[in-house]
Amino acid sequence: MSGYTMCVNISISLLRFSVIILLGITIIHSLATVFYWYWSIHHFDTIMHVIGGFWLLVFFSALFLGDKTQEYIHIINQKKWIIIAGIISSILGWEMIEWFFDTFVYRQNIWQLSVGDSIKDISFGLIGALLAYFFIRFKFKN
Repeated sequence: MSGYTMCVNISISLLRFSVIILLGITIIHSLATVFYWYWSIHHFDTIMHVIGGFWLLVFFSALFLGDKTQEYIHIINQKKWIIIAGIISSILGWEMIEWFFDTFVYRQNIWQLSVGDSIKDISFGLIGALLAYFFIRFKFKN
């Protein structure tokens, strides 16, 4: 199998996997909102941020593979700062969305309990991304 074919196959596999994860996140989030799991299950929010960070790395990895002919891990290492910047930007963007809903929609602190909560959410999103990195590295190891 040529390097080109291998990378395209990996990219498509990761894109499909990211869609499955996103659908799972959407279903779980919808159920969690309806059944108040965010408020009744201790650290449920933390678990969702880990899964979200995991999804982000899978998604950005799929995006940046493209039609490169190098090996997968080399590509990830080459693009790591772009991928890390995309993940951090996305996590910060999500925290801003939570703040917006708290401030302008709900007009109370439902999602953003404190600055510490935001830092925890960001940290666990990054932990999820790190877990995804090791998962992908293990799965596509030559």
